[in-house]
Amino acid sequence: KYADDYIMDSVLHEALNLTVCAYIVNNSSDAFMRAFSVSGNTITVGAQHYFNGAGVQGISICYGEISGNARIWVNYIDRINSVDYGVADCITVNNINSISNGSASSYKTSTTSQPDIAFNKLQNTPILTYRDLSLGNNPNGAARCITSGISVPPTFGSQNLVVNGNTTQMKIIYDPNFQQMIIAYANNTSGNAAINKVSYVTSNSLTTGTEDVFGVAGNVSSIDLTFNASKTIGTGQGMVVFNDSTGGNNGKFALYNWPASSPYDPTLGTITVFENNVSYYMEVVWGGENNYVITYMT
Repeated sequence: KYADDYIMDSVLHEALNLTVCAYIVNNSSDAFMRAFSVSGNTITVGAQHYFNGAGVQGISICYGEISGNARIWVNYIDRINSVDYGVADCITVNNINSISNGSASSYKTSTTSQPDIAFNKLQNTPILTYRDLSLGNNPNGAARCITSGISVPPTFGSQNLVVNGNTTQMKIIYDPNFQQMIIAYANNTSGNAAINKVSYVTSNSLTTGTEDVFGVAGNVSSIDLTFNASKTIGTGQGMVVFNDSTGGNNGKFALYNWPASSPYDPTLGTITVFENNVSYYMEVVWGGENNYVITYMT
């Protein structure tokens, strides 16, 4: 997702069976999108779509459907008037060669960083996470809902602080097997790298559960997580991957599981080393049945 020349994110457009990739060219800070189709061993590359220019600092995308309308939602950082605004947009993919922007709207007009986004399928609501640097020496992990459905420009619920501390590396997913959002993050105030659930109360109220710790925040500089799509409601499982500078920035993972009784906070299993060398830029996806696929740089 983060390399020397590009910052990128991708998601499956389930209605069209296309992979949509958003990426930033670092030397210009221009942002683009493309769609890709896969047939056997053949990958077809769609036309490049110019998304936003000369100021995009970070980008994350997700897919969701509202009343049968499929959309790609984007959470990105756009440098406006020398300030890194938090901005969101609702994108329509017509076909592999046709992508249409919505009308972007700022949810944060003070310094923001590390955007991520996931679609809550229970409430049909995209949920944004980001680092709010307007809080000075304690830039908390924050989240808010996009409240306007598929209409543009997006409108937003109130900001909720979901990590009480100087937060980095925050990632968010929706686990449909428990119908909850899960975040993983490094809290440099408490010193914990942890996972937690985020429960939707209203579009203005997101609450967290009890975190489970997988590492020391200052030793973790790359985090990703995914859910196991072969499980069913009430038997959720997934994986968090991360690097750990304890012992040399090794690549590690731990499975998370959902307990059978309230308060249904995810709990982590045994931490396992999968790469004994320096490892960065972790990504993990479900690989079918009880398998996971991890990509990383060494």
